[in-house]
Formats: sequence, structure tokens, C-alpha cells
Amino acid sequence: MAGLVADAQGNLYGTTATGGAGGYGTVFELQKPVAGKTAWAQVVLYSFHGSDGASPAAGLMLSAAGNLYGTTEIGGNVGSCGSAPSGGVAYGCGVVFELTPPAQGQAAWSEHVLYAFSGPDGAYPLAGVIMDAKGNLYGTTNQGGAPTYGGEVFELTPPAAGQPAWTETILWGFTYKLDGALPWSGVIRDKKGNLYGTTLYGGSYYLGVVYELTPPATVGGAWTQTTLNNFVCTDGAYPASGLVFDAHGNLYGTTMGSVFSSSADYCGSDVDGTVFELSPPSAAGGGWTEQVLHAFSVSDGAMPQAGVVLGAGGTLYGTTSTGGTDINDLQGSGTVFRLAPPARGGAAWRLSTLYTFKGGRVGANPVSPLLLNGTELFGTAPYAGVADMGVVFEVAK
Repeated sequence: MAGLVADAQGNLYGTTATGGAGGYGTVFELQKPVAGKTAWAQVVLYSFHGSDGASPAAGLMLSAAGNLYGTTEIGGNVGSCGSAPSGGVAYGCGVVFELTPPAQGQAAWSEHVLYAFSGPDGAYPLAGVIMDAKGNLYGTTNQGGAPTYGGEVFELTPPAAGQPAWTETILWGFTYKLDGALPWSGVIRDKKGNLYGTTLYGGSYYLGVVYELTPPATVGGAWTQTTLNNFVCTDGAYPASGLVFDAHGNLYGTTMGSVFSSSADYCGSDVDGTVFELSPPSAAGGGWTEQVLHAFSVSDGAMPQAGVVLGAGGTLYGTTSTGGTDINDLQGSGTVFRLAPPARGGAAWRLSTLYTFKGGRVGANPVSPLLLNGTELFGTAPYAGVADMGVVFEVAK
């Protein structure tokens, strides 16, 4: 379900939502082929067992020290927070975890649950975490949090000297109509410490928002939320993805494009998803400006659940979960695309389909962001593959 991270040697790290020794998902490493070989070697670094987390839906963060940080959607030992996977024991509302490489002379990685959610303090984290220079972690939960349990943005602070426990602070609890709800994606952080993200639902039209969270001016003060864009269907709807910055402070992301015709705010126009850009205000006190860079039309992809990655010259790369020309499926099994900035003198961004999934051995329906490692594109797809359990893929020229 999740994207990948790479270390300095080009080895890849990711998660699976199921499987492993306990059946509750894994953290894995794909070791780059040695000279003269072509096969990657897969190693399960850790298998979850429920009380230590279950069903990771998000990718990992690799720290400078070589530790891996991530989240699991459910699990943890704080009560029950919904149905159990595969008929097993029900556990908590998800965890934030750290995986530490083996000590010298040891073989096994060590998992440490940094925080286990219980509902009022957040539930079901679907996205990963980021770290600031002080070692604080920031992320989102899809549900839970005060005051309306519409999801939250949280901060985890490392233990003080001599203390064992990390401390959670809810930076913002979403309230649906006013400021969005149910974030699927995490946050990114600028140099001033502001956080940016999307919510899948909520906002003025209940079609999702892009938001900014600004740190308090004084210690102990409240964070400030600003809605940068309310989606209105004609510019997309239901952003499931996270955001990326370019060097000029512009934000880029995607919307899935689905619209519920039963909604009171239904705007009467179905789209198959968009790639959008948000540009910061040109003058103090002004608003952000949104531009739709591309609207998908099934044949070139549809329903992008993942965000985009930024390449050389401002080129964007991403995936769509359905669409494309697939003779085996009228809806299509998804695509990998490139979106290039307008040519000199032009106005339109140019979309190229780099690959169309067709199921079978090559996988189907990618929902995670791509990893651009140098000039190589890597990703995952949750369906098909040799054992019909998903694939890790590379798209090469």
C-alpha cells in the first residue's frame, strides 16, 4: 500500500499491510543487486504481532542514524479500536514505531512502540511521519482527536533525560465543515516550521481542503489553522495525497476526483482526478492561487490516490490507481505518468504516460507515491504479482 525509501547504497525499505510471521504486516528491505547480478534480495526486517502494531498503510522515514520510523493503521495494546484483521484478536487504534538496526554481532532489528493511540488522542494513522531537527515527529490520524473526532495533526516529543515515554501533543483537531476532516496523508514542513497537508473530506463543500498549520508565537500557545483551498469539484475533489514543495514555495498534489451525487453540496461535474498547483500569495494578506495542471480522462489514468514527486526542471511524476489502456479491465489497472511544465511560450502542462499496468506479474492499481532515486523511479502496487500479493516495481527508460 505504501511507497519506498532508499538508503545511500540504493537499498529500498517499505511496508506490507498484511503477511509476515504474525499476519499483521511487515517492514521489509530490498537489497540492491551486487555487481554482475540482476536479482534484488528481499529481507523481512520485522513482522508485526498486533500488540506492537498491525496493518501498516504508510511508508517509512529513514533517519540519518539509520533508524526507520513509521505508523500502523491499527494495533497497539491500548484496548480495542475496531475489527481485528483476518479474524484475529482486536487491538488498539494504531501506533507510531521505531525500528533500530541490529547491534554489532546481532542479526535482528528491534522495534520500539513510541506511541499507541487510543481514540480520543487519535485513531487510525494512514500516513507516515516526518522529523524536525530536534527529533520531534509530526503526523496525522485519519480519525479521533478532539473536538469532533474528524482526525488530527499530532506532534510526538522525545522523552526528557531519564524518562521513558514520548509525549503526544494534538496540534489540530479537524471539525469537518470549517477546516476539513479525515486526512489520509501526512504533513510536510517548511523552514519556518509551518505544516502543510490535505484532508480527504470536509471543508466548505465537503470535498476536501489543503491546509496550513502555523506554530504559536509564544511557548505553550495554540497552533493556527488556515485553509488554503476548498475543492469545488471543477478543480478536483477528495485529495487523498500529500503535498510537495518546489524551490519557489509552490505546492503540488492530486485529487481522486470522485463526487458523491447524494451530497447536498454536489457540484454537478464528475472528474477522474486532477494534479493541482497552489501558489503562495504575491502580496501580504493575499490568498493562495490554485491551478489545475491536468485533469485525467480514464484513458490517460484516473483516481490518483498518491501524490507527485518533483524531478529535474520542475517535472512531476506520479501514479493513478485506475485508468489507462488495459485490455483486461475496462476501468484500467492504473498508470505511471510524467507531467512536464509548459514549453517556452506555452500555457499547458504536458502529460506523458510512462507505463500502463495490466495486472498479472507486473502488478495493478498503484496507490502509493513514487520514489525518484537519482534517475530511477520505484514504486509499489498492492494487487497482482506472481502470488497476487502485490509488487515492488521500477519504471526504466
